[in-house]
Amino acid sequence: MGRGEDRISNLPNEILQFIICLMPLKYAIRTSVLSKRWRHLWQFNLVSSTSLQFDEDFSCNQSPKQFVTTLDQYLHLHGDKSLDKFGILFSPFDIFFPNLEKWIATVLAKGVKELKIDLSQGILYTPGDSYIDDRMPFVIPNPLFNCNSLTHLSLSRCNFSDPLVSANFVGLSSLSLDNVNLLTDAMLTSILEYCVLLESISLKRCEILDTVKFVGEKLKLQKLVIVDCNNVLDIEISAPKLKSFLYHGWISFSHVFGNVSKVNDAYLCSPGSEEFDLVFTGILSDLSHVKILTICSMGLLVLVFYHLNIFVLIL
Repeated sequence: MGRGEDRISNLPNEILQFIICLMPLKYAIRTSVLSKRWRHLWQFNLVSSTSLQFDEDFSCNQSPKQFVTTLDQYLHLHGDKSLDKFGILFSPFDIFFPNLEKWIATVLAKGVKELKIDLSQGILYTPGDSYIDDRMPFVIPNPLFNCNSLTHLSLSRCNFSDPLVSANFVGLSSLSLDNVNLLTDAMLTSILEYCVLLESISLKRCEILDTVKFVGEKLKLQKLVIVDCNNVLDIEISAPKLKSFLYHGWISFSHVFGNVSKVNDAYLCSPGSEEFDLVFTGILSDLSHVKILTICSMGLLVLVFYHLNIFVLIL
C-alpha cells in the first residue's frame, strides 16, 4: 500500500506555527525530525512560550555539558520575552555554578512567577537520606531573595547564603525547600517575617533546623508539610488559617499547638522513638477535631501497643 499524502505538512506556515505553539515544548522539539520543513518550526513554540520546564525528560539523554549548552541556546532564542514558569532538573558540579547563576538572573529579569530549581539528582544514601557523591552545594544568589514577581518558589539541594539577606518575597504564596541544609531557625523566621502572603510551606530533609515555629494571628498559612527534618527538637504552631498539616519523620520533639482549629486534614507518619507514645498521643489530642486523619501503619501499631499496655496496667 502506497504512502498517504502528508496533508498536515502542506498546511500554511501560519497554521503549522499555531499548532506547534499549542504543544508542550518537549513534544514540539520532537517534530524537528519529521522533515526539513519541520526542522525549525518548534522554535515558534519556544519564542511564544511563557513556561519553560527542563525536567527529567529533557535532561536524561544529555551530559551536563550538553544540558548547559542546550539551555543557553533556548534562553537566547526566547529573547526578552516575559516568563511565568521556569523549572530545571539538573545535576551540576561546581564548574557549572556560573551557568546556574546566569540562568537565575535571566529568568528574574523576565519577571518569572514560578521558579523551580531541583539539583537533587545524585547518589542518595537511603538510611540517612543524605548524598554521598561529594558534590559541592550550590548557594542561591542573593538577588533571588528580593524578587518581587515570584509567587511560587521550589528549591532542592541548594543552600542559602549565611547570613541571609532579608527575604523580601512580597508576593510569594508557596515555598518548598528540600535538602536546603543551611536553612537555620533564624533564616526560617526571617522568611516568615518578610513573606507575609505565604499560604503553603514544605520543608523536607532540612537537617540543620532545630526549631520550627509558625505563630501569628496574621499568618495566611493554609498548608504545612514537614518531612524528615529529623533534628527538629521543638515545633510550635498557631496559625488561624491552617487547613492541612502533614508530618513525616521521627516524633521525638516537644510541641505546642495553639490555634489549629481550622485544620481539617492531617497526615502523620513516624517510625517511632522512645518518646513517641506520649508525644504522638498528645498531637492526636490537639488534632482530634480534624475531619480527615491519616496515620501510617507503624504509627497505628505503636498506638495499639500503647493502649494495650495502659489496659494491662489498669487490670
